[in-house]
Amino acid sequence: MAKFVALYANPDDAEGFEQHMRSTHIPICEQWPGVQQIRVTRFSSTPRGTDAPYHLMFEAEFTSDEEMAAALRSESGAESARDAKAMAQQYGVELTMLLGGDF
Repeated sequence: MAKFVALYANPDDAEGFEQHMRSTHIPICEQWPGVQQIRVTRFSSTPRGTDAPYHLMFEAEFTSDEEMAAALRSESGAESARDAKAMAQQYGVELTMLLGGDF
């Protein structure tokens, strides 16, 4: 299983950011060819009770690295990259993207 992970730091406007994620960004990503599953996790705190360094984690799963690479190079992959950049700028969010797989 190949995974694309995006970590979004705490936004200036959490409600607006989450609404954009739900109404615009996720629907674009759902069009990625070969995507098996998409999950989004909202963080509330660390185990020590301090503020989490990230607000959301977006995960997309693919059956192989090749399928993931093809999805990210696709038209919807390019559209999602443009939207993620715009969303990060609009909501003051630092974005970290990672590629990986099951251990």
